[in-house]
Amino acid sequence: MEMGARRLSRGLNRAVTLFLLRHGAQVEINVLSRSRPKISDVLKCHVYNTGAEAMVMGALGHSRLREKLFGGTARDMLTDPPIPLILAR
Repeated sequence: MEMGARRLSRGLNRAVTLFLLRHGAQVEINVLSRSRPKISDVLKCHVYNTGAEAMVMGALGHSRLREKLFGGTARDMLTDPPIPLILAR
């Protein structure tokens, strides 16, 4: 990830965190390493380990061909959500 994208990502994390805090949510941002083949499995494992009640995640749009060939984390999470999801695009 290039430097500008990292700065943008941190800014978005901060904005979402402040929004949720203002509305009474308890917020925790976690940076996870890829310890399983599918990112959705890493997220689901983290949900179970932390006892999270909801998850905020980005949902990027990719071409249908790319999603068909490689799958998509958002699609996997929506297919079998372990907890309520708040998706941002």
